[in-house]
Amino acid sequence: MVESILYHMTNFGFAIWYDRHKMLLGDKRNYKNFTEGIVNTEYAIVVMSENAIKSICVSEEMEYLKKQYDMGMITIFPILYKVLPVELPEEYQWLTELVYKELDEKSGTLLTCNHIITKILSDELKHCRYQTLHELLFFLETHNPNEFITNMLKAYLEISGENHNARISILYCICTYLSITKKNMNVFPQYYWKGFERIFGYTKLNLTTDIRETLILEIQTMLLVHKHYC
Repeated sequence: MVESILYHMTNFGFAIWYDRHKMLLGDKRNYKNFTEGIVNTEYAIVVMSENAIKSICVSEEMEYLKKQYDMGMITIFPILYKVLPVELPEEYQWLTELVYKELDEKSGTLLTCNHIITKILSDELKHCRYQTLHELLFFLETHNPNEFITNMLKAYLEISGENHNARISILYCICTYLSITKKNMNVFPQYYWKGFERIFGYTKLNLTTDIRETLILEIQTMLLVHKHYC
């Protein structure tokens, strides 16, 4: 299940620190776990399972994560894998005060990862001048930096919010246009643009898409347009 989460997150361009991949037998776990894995990140996905609850290493990590969380240094995404909230030990009950997700061996992880990605991108968007597509479109219309993008955003906003495939296709066109005309996509974090190819692929295969995936591309589009024109 953890590997599935890693797969989805890395496919969207996020750099993930995972102790099983980063630590070797004989390493000093406190230094690696705390310095590399916790101190140097703003987000943590915490997967609590029966084995995790019993783990001394997890206990050490969670104690340090709690300190970082209490200081407002980190956002935590709790996932309970085959564990009920009431089954968490007392020292982990604080996780149930956050919005958490319960999964089991039959659950997929994509929708959960979509929620995590949306949160991370939304936090990034808070640093941008314009917080909605309507605000961004007004800027583009009044400053006229690019007629093509302006017209594409107008078309996007005219499409029914339930027509996800059409909306995703328009946002993909904007990303493709920027990648061709600006030639500098790689200077931005991969999570600004890597999701376009993946989610647009769903529409080519006629797979079901939902509002969360459309929202991911909408925020990514806003981030890219801000970087290029605002």
